[in-house]
Amino acid sequence: MAEGATREPGVILSFDDAFVADWLAAMPLFERYKAHVTFFISHFERLTPEQIDGLHRIERAGHAIECHGLRHERAATYCREHSLEQWLECEVHPAVAWMRQEGFEPTAFAYPCSENDDQTDRALLGVFRHIRTNRGPEEGQSLAAFDPVFAPADRIADRGCIIAKRIDRTGPEELPEIEAALERAAARRECVAFNSHNISDMPQRNYVTPWAVEAILRQSRELGLAFHTVRDL
Repeated sequence: MAEGATREPGVILSFDDAFVADWLAAMPLFERYKAHVTFFISHFERLTPEQIDGLHRIERAGHAIECHGLRHERAATYCREHSLEQWLECEVHPAVAWMRQEGFEPTAFAYPCSENDDQTDRALLGVFRHIRTNRGPEEGQSLAAFDPVFAPADRIADRGCIIAKRIDRTGPEELPEIEAALERAAARRECVAFNSHNISDMPQRNYVTPWAVEAILRQSRELGLAFHTVRDL
């Protein structure tokens, strides 16, 4: 799909940080469902040649490799303690330079720890086509009723800031909420965004199991939802 061509209702799945080996292990799962997703990379200067090669393999498989900052600094906090200009010079521009040096051309940025405000949004949208942060429903509110993670498919390209629901540690108890959100997206011709970090069967701080990822991919395919990277928007 050409950049900026998304008009189909779909799912925007993204994964953050630099879990390259585990992401590579998940490639057959995405291939099985013909799903393309986005990987937002932080600490690019620390990556080994093997990890960089792995990211190129992931990109060649049709997935998007995007920017998650140089040192995973919290944007709003950093700007309060220093300045917006210092944050851009220390965290954003060097990360883009490192990625370009290794043959990647980032078009989107995901906020570390989902820390953003109006000034950081404005600044980043002068550098990237899209930015991503995470939000979740209020207590007692269902995910399917949480409008910020949804956007009409025919207008998603105009939404500079994509808001995703974090799905780390999704298990059988959480899956019905996600399934209901997917059903809403299909019924209303919307795009819905989800975000996690590592893909692994090993319990850890920020991860989602291959089982949970496959459950989301399977239902999305059954509902006729497309899989969009941020470059499709």
